[in-house]
Amino acid sequence: MKTKTSTANPFYDYSQWDNHFDPSETETATLYYGYDQYELYGHYDEDFDFAFDFVERNQSLLINLIFALKTVYEFAAVINFVVNIPHLLILLQKELRTNLVYIIMIGICLCDLVHSVGVMVHKAVVSEMFFPIELCYYGQPYGVVILAITSRSLQVFSRRCSAFLALFIAAFRAFSVVFPMSSSVNFLMKGKSAILVVLTFSLVCGAWGMYYFVSSKIESVPECNPIEPGYRTSYAPYRFVTGEQWEKTFRYVNGYISVSVSFIYIFVTAALVIALYQAKQRRKGLKNDKPNNTSGLIVLMAVSLFLSEATYGALFIFIYYFNDFEDQPILEDFDVLALIFSMINSTTHCIICVFMSSQYRDTIKRMVGWKDKQKLDNIKNLIVVESSAHPSTAQTSKASNDSKKTF
Repeated sequence: MKTKTSTANPFYDYSQWDNHFDPSETETATLYYGYDQYELYGHYDEDFDFAFDFVERNQSLLINLIFALKTVYEFAAVINFVVNIPHLLILLQKELRTNLVYIIMIGICLCDLVHSVGVMVHKAVVSEMFFPIELCYYGQPYGVVILAITSRSLQVFSRRCSAFLALFIAAFRAFSVVFPMSSSVNFLMKGKSAILVVLTFSLVCGAWGMYYFVSSKIESVPECNPIEPGYRTSYAPYRFVTGEQWEKTFRYVNGYISVSVSFIYIFVTAALVIALYQAKQRRKGLKNDKPNNTSGLIVLMAVSLFLSEATYGALFIFIYYFNDFEDQPILEDFDVLALIFSMINSTTHCIICVFMSSQYRDTIKRMVGWKDKQKLDNIKNLIVVESSAHPSTAQTSKASNDSKKTF
């Protein structure tokens, strides 16, 4: 690690810049997306401060990797949206929406959809799917910048809210197993209580996401093209000022929240597994002892959430201690890896429910008409079996029907 020699505060939102790298433009300045250090950061200094030699030597490779990961993240957002729409429709069925666990999962599903929609809409706008945007290297239309900040704020809200709701499911399940006769358990089992829990966490996490939104700073861009001084677009360009101290502190605190939630989740899940094992041992030998896969569902959700939240939180706790190094912009952009894990975690909820919940599967069967057909087949089979067991009854019925015929 190198010793820091200055306190640069770079604007590091790489998504604002096009990847136009031309080595012929300069021989002395290291280029960032086609622009030298002076053009991006307002100063020119060949003696850069890097905390890690690997990052300094492989900047182009790492930046290309970040772009590839962002593409994967955007595709994952689309897949997550497509999977969670039918998942939400299933959870809203009357068989499931009265159960506390599934009501909380409805809240988690809505958070996941909000996350995906924010990513998809922002990508569609910057890709000019709805309307063309004149090129400005240093800024974008005000509405597009607001949309980018909104997308980030929704990401903050949805991640926090879904994580807290998942933690609540595990904690409630563990508490209900340890204290099955508690009045608190009976109160929370009611559908209205579950809705109140979802609304409470939504308001708290919504305030956290709103803080990020209102704290964000937007400034006008005086120049759009470094090659053509005086070039102007038909719109007034703006940019989202990133890398300020409030945002670094916000990410740091958010990272600690993510790590704390993930480890508490694992602890609660472990306590749940132990409590269930002890309860199973006490009920051993009872004829009405039926397997309950809800706890297996919670365990799998815990592992998936831990990978997502722990990775995200550890990254921002780690990079907070490298403020003002040139590595920080690149390291922070690797949060996209944790966001990919988050999308995978969201997508697996539906799959986990299918494999672990018989009630969820029965609801799907009813929705597609499979369960009704199965019932009809069972009735037909029962009639055939009864007819075979009592042929005299069948013959009597046949004779009775023949006597009723008129010619």
